[in-house]
Amino acid sequence: MNKSIDDEIDRVLEILGGIEPKSEEYTKVIRNLNGLYDVKGKDVSQFLEQKEKPEKPEKPERLVDYNTIVIAVTNLFGILLILNHEMLYPITTKAIGFVVKGRI
Repeated sequence: MNKSIDDEIDRVLEILGGIEPKSEEYTKVIRNLNGLYDVKGKDVSQFLEQKEKPEKPEKPERLVDYNTIVIAVTNLFGILLILNHEMLYPITTKAIGFVVKGRI
């Protein structure tokens, strides 16, 4: 039952957002909202006070996790080490030709 009351409260709040506050219809909707909160066991004034407080903006989620950055940097560092080693110490023997190449 509480879920349907919450749904109805949400629906009334959406209606309330589109009504001029000085109109008679606004007063009727507030009365209805107050009745719904009475049924639910809450007071409308608590909700209205909460609604007047500015909402804190949510922090945007990071696009890339720190662990992913660390892994990428260490992989690049390893590749640079291998390239540097191959540049400084080239394979000069012909033994590499005898290595069996994998075939698919």
